[in-house]
Formats: sequence, structure tokens, C-alpha cells
Amino acid sequence: MRVFSGRYIRKAYNAWADHYDADFRRNKWNGPRKLFNVLSGSYDLQRKGTKLLDLGVGTGLLSAEFKRANPDIHITGINQFEH
Repeated sequence: MRVFSGRYIRKAYNAWADHYDADFRRNKWNGPRKLFNVLSGSYDLQRKGTKLLDLGVGTGLLSAEFKRANPDIHITGINQFEH
């Protein structure tokens, strides 16, 4: 089994970041929508003043689902890496 260094992985993901969303949409990937559906069944997302902390926000696909459901939601996204 080949093991890649953290530096190699960061470089690869940073190179992919600009077209990551388009790649997944093209392949009809809907993970963020599925996760949103699970979470929205447990929380009142329409409540005024709702706040969301998105750790590992990445390209923001999951946060975008929450924003579509409640345009007034306040989202703080934190990501470890920047590209």
C-alpha cells in the first residue's frame, strides 16, 4: 500500500479545489444534500437567529444547503487549509 505525505495530499487537494464542486456536480454527487436532510430532521432551521458552525467547510456545499433553507441563517465556516 502506498502512503502519501500530508504535504503531497495538501498540494493535490489545493490543485483540485478550483474545480472540486463542478467535478462532483457533474457526477451527480449529492452528499451535502443527504446530510442536510438528515440534520434538518433534527433541528428547526427556520428559527429566527439560527447559527451554524461549519467545521471543515471545504467549498461550502453543505453550508449552501442550509442557506437555501433559511436565507437569514448565520453561518461561520472554518477550514484548516486555504488554497
